[in-house]
Formats: sequence, structure tokens, C-alpha cells
Amino acid sequence: MNKLILFTLIFMALNITTKAQNDMNEKNKTEKKNIVNQSFGKIDFKKKLYDGNVTNYLDLPTQIAKKYGSFSYADLPLDRQIAEQVRLWASIRYKCSYCTVFHTNDARNTGIDTHKVDNIMAYNQSDLFSAKEKAALNYASAISYVDYEKLPAATAEVKKYFNEAEIETIIMCTLLMDIWARIFAVQGNTPYYTQ
Repeated sequence: MNKLILFTLIFMALNITTKAQNDMNEKNKTEKKNIVNQSFGKIDFKKKLYDGNVTNYLDLPTQIAKKYGSFSYADLPLDRQIAEQVRLWASIRYKCSYCTVFHTNDARNTGIDTHKVDNIMAYNQSDLFSAKEKAALNYASAISYVDYEKLPAATAEVKKYFNEAEIETIIMCTLLMDIWARIFAVQGNTPYYTQ
């Protein structure tokens, strides 16, 4: 009888441990899909400024991110590497530390050559980037700077290489980076080493 009780207790403990591990795995998967709650190896982020969300102001950019963000590659009409180059360029342009760490990591994980990642801000002075990639980045730049003088030429150039769905995705990737960079600035999202 004691062996039966012991066996039952061990079985229950294993089930509880397995359930706890499954719950933790699900939580980690959910958090990984949460754009504002990422960790990057030894680097994590803390909010030094504003940390509220009483009006749910984060809901709208989160919904846009579900359609045009880094976790939407399967549904994007734009090549994943080009989308990530646009995001990385915009991250650095907006001086967003969180965005830069996030999208440098994503760029490398999508297979973008490390030399391109390292030279993204100098893409126009580089033969590492194709004419198609430069067209996307020039368009993102014109949008980002709200450059009315460069937008007509950048639009004509991007139309040579991309269809309307791809162009709209470049637009939304650029605008989404602008939104997140400003939100993370307001929050004072600051990187630190966890170890």
C-alpha cells in the first residue's frame, strides 16, 4: 500500500512539474511574440522614464506590428531580408537602442550578411547592397525624414523594383519603426547587461 501511495505522489509531482514547464514554455512563447518584452542574451532593457499604459496606448502599435512587424514574416508580401534592412536602418536613424538591438539580432537571424548589417547606414556608399535594396532604403529614408524633395525620385525608384503591396509594406515598416522608437524614448528603454 505504501508503494502505491509513493508511486501516486511521484506521478502527481511529475505531472505538476511537467505542467509548470509547459506553462513556462507557453509564457515564453507569448512573451517572445510581445514586441515590447524582449530579452537578448546578456542584454535586457529597463524603463527609466514612463511605464504606464492606462489608456492602452500600446494597443494600436502592437496591432500594426502584428501585421507589419518582425513576427509577421510569413504574411508579409515583402522579402524578409529587405523588410529587416528597412527596420534596422530606421532603428539606427531614430537612435532607438531597443530597436537597434532587436533588429540587428533579427537581421543576422534572417541571414543578412554581417557586412551589410554593419554598413546599413552607409548603404548608398556601398556596393554590398543591390539596386533593389538601395531603392527600398532610399524610400524608407525619404519617408522617415518627411523629405518632400526626395520623395518623388525615391517613389519612382522604388516602383521599378516593387509592386504596390511591397511598397505599402516598406511604408508601414518605416512608420512602425518611427512609432516604436518614440514610444521607447518616452519609456526611457535603456539596455543593461544582465550578467
